[in-house]
Amino acid sequence: MVVIALFISAGSSFAQDPSTTGAGAAGVKERARKNMTEEQKELIKKAQEERKAAREAFKATLTEEQKAILADENLKGEAKRDALKALLSDAQKAMLESNQAAKNAFRESMKGSLTQKQKMKMREFQEKRKERWENLNDEQKAKVKEAMQKRKQKGKGN
Repeated sequence: MVVIALFISAGSSFAQDPSTTGAGAAGVKERARKNMTEEQKELIKKAQEERKAAREAFKATLTEEQKAILADENLKGEAKRDALKALLSDAQKAMLESNQAAKNAFRESMKGSLTQKQKMKMREFQEKRKERWENLNDEQKAKVKEAMQKRKQKGKGN
């Protein structure tokens, strides 16, 4: 599963590396896509569209109180999740479970479509990413984590 996630999100993880900037970060995602078959590209495109539709459907079910929790700048991470979880209806919980099941099914379908060469490249990528992380000092790791958090927050604005 980790291998699949790396394959799909290769661009974002390299973009988080302080040593990769500009075209280098964007180029990783492009190189990953070049190594995919047309079937794999279609699987990803379809899954992205389905996830987007599922997110929109879920957002449409949120109450004003739930929206207020999501908008609360004072709540962060786990506290925000816990506060929202406490207010989810059974229907919303079922929707989230269904979305997770679809995500897992996608991972399995992608996993089944990988060639040995793709699996090998992903393992190499994972090892290099781990090595780069281990070679960062605490200050660099903090900067990477901060950039990841900013990206996450920026993505939620869409």
